[in-house]
Amino acid sequence: MVGLVCKNCSRPMPLPPATHPCTSQGQSSWPKDGLSRNFLCSGCRHIYEYTSRDVLDLVIDKRMSLPRKKMQRVVCIELRCDAENCRSQVQIHTVAEFDIKSVPALRTILERATPHSICCDSDKRHTMTTAPRFEAVLHLWFDEDWETPGL
Repeated sequence: MVGLVCKNCSRPMPLPPATHPCTSQGQSSWPKDGLSRNFLCSGCRHIYEYTSRDVLDLVIDKRMSLPRKKMQRVVCIELRCDAENCRSQVQIHTVAEFDIKSVPALRTILERATPHSICCDSDKRHTMTTAPRFEAVLHLWFDEDWETPGL
């Protein structure tokens, strides 16, 4: 099993294979564009930027309660930048249950999140310094850059 390790709490975040993997770097669980992505750890609620170099073989402690892999998908949350007069967006990814009924739980996790150097996509690259407001969510979708496990 491969995935990311939270840069704050070291909790593993298993990733499904990418639909179009980044073969140049040998990472089957990272999209071929090779671009960095912001990921929210559902355990500690910290958000960091990750790259394909952060994808590792995961060592899972059997005592750790991880959701079943087949029920997990990569979810993308697109927010408005909270900088004044900025119309740009911030994308945050997380690994969450397939069922969209998990949105209320995701809202709670997001609004209590701690971002670390997460930037919007404008030329100014405003840095998010406070927890994202769920009211700022523009879109919420299952990211098609990753496969749907178990379906």
